[in-house]
This record gives sequence, C-alpha cells and structure tokens, in this order.
Amino acid sequence: GGQTRASVRFPIDAPRQMHVVANAAAWPLELADHQRHQTRNVLLWAQTRGIDVDLKHLTAAGPLGLHANIARNDQTVANISIDSEILGKRIDLKSIKGDGLGGTIEGDGYIYLDAPLQSAGRVDWQNIDAQSVIALAPFTQGLAGRYTGSLRFSPTDKQLEPDATGPFSISGSITSTKGNWHGMAIGDASFIAHLDDQRAVLDQLKWNLAGGTLKAWTRVTWYHQDPFVHTNLQFNNLSLDQIVGAARPAGQSHKPVPGLIS
Repeated sequence: GGQTRASVRFPIDAPRQMHVVANAAAWPLELADHQRHQTRNVLLWAQTRGIDVDLKHLTAAGPLGLHANIARNDQTVANISIDSEILGKRIDLKSIKGDGLGGTIEGDGYIYLDAPLQSAGRVDWQNIDAQSVIALAPFTQGLAGRYTGSLRFSPTDKQLEPDATGPFSISGSITSTKGNWHGMAIGDASFIAHLDDQRAVLDQLKWNLAGGTLKAWTRVTWYHQDPFVHTNLQFNNLSLDQIVGAARPAGQSHKPVPGLIS
C-alpha cells in the first residue's frame, strides 16, 4: 500500500478555515483483465506544500503536484506528471508532461469546477507507438503504427467561429505514420465539436480510413436525461477488402473482396 503524511491546522474559532500540508506516495490502483489474465497497475503520488481550504465556501488555494506511474505486468508503460495550482474554484494546470508509450505527452490549461464550459486547455502527443498503447489497453490489439496529435478545448470564440453550434469548442487532429488496424489503413484525422449543457454537436469529422475518406456529422441532445441522436455519414472510396479483413477474427484468412464503399 501507499503512504500519506499530512498536517492540518485551523483556528479554534474558525474550524472550517484549514491549512493542509500533505504528501501521498505510491498509492496503488490495480486494474485486472481477467480474460487475458493480465493486470495493469497505477501508482499515484500527490504533494502540496500548503493548501488553504475554506469548507464554508467550498474553495481552496495552493499548489498541488500529481504524478502517476502506469505499468502492465510489472513493466512501466508511461509516466505522467501534473504541476497545478488551486485558485478558489479554478484549477490551473501549469504543465502536463508524460513520457512512455514510445513518445511524449505535454499540455496545460485551466478548469473551472463551478463552470466547466469556461475551461480551456490543450494536450499534445508525439510519436505514440501502437504497441505501447496495446500494452496499456489490450482491447486495441491489432493496432499498428505511430501517432502524433493534439486536442484543444475552450469557450467558443464567436469572432473566429460565427456559426458555431455551441458555446464550448473541442477540436483535435491526429497524424498517422504507417497506421493500420488488422491491416486496415488508418490515416490522418481531424474533428471540430461544440457543446452546451444539453447538446453536443460533432460538426466535422474527416478521417482517412481504409484507403478512402470517412466524413461524419453527429448531434446528441438530452431530453429529460434520454439522449436523442442524429448522425450523417459519408463514405468515399473505402476499401471493402480492408474492412472485411479487419473484421475477421485474428488469424482467419479471407478471399479478396473487390469493391469500394462510396
């Protein structure tokens, strides 16, 4: 198990005003894959030199550092570190850094706990290796290649996006190098989405897939907690042979299937 050392100070006449200094080391989280008889382990570290906590107003202020070591079958797959600052009901993510998965990860941003749609940030990854992804997430077995990409999120800038379908924007892109899944080509992809409290719209998805192109638009609206979904898909020259080959169970051969999906 992990270890935690902490000290808490507060005035006798104001017990909900606390000053907390804490250090938590190597707290384990084990995820078991019973089907493959494998385990994934996450060790968590957290440290703060001092956080002032106001339990009356549910706010806090002070630095907070986080670190995670992710391993599978006792072999390290990735390390991720976050340097952050808590400012009232806002968390400033000063830096997000990671190594492993055959590449690197970095990012920054801020999150408003009481107004999530006012948050903003970015995450970039470079040369992530598919074999390392499989080691972390076995359900991706069959993935190959290397992937570089980025993810951005922020309140919508109406000057840049006058026709935006929501007040919050999420966009991303992925560049693939020799990417494929069970032999089906996986190429570059990009997307733009917007959302609000009751609706999410994938305004644009373009994905080079199976030797052709997939374009998509989707809207999800929540009515009384039940989602209502609209989807539009456009295919252009997708290889039917590649799709059938990828759908076949591993090790099972198939005759060539001519034709394109458009």
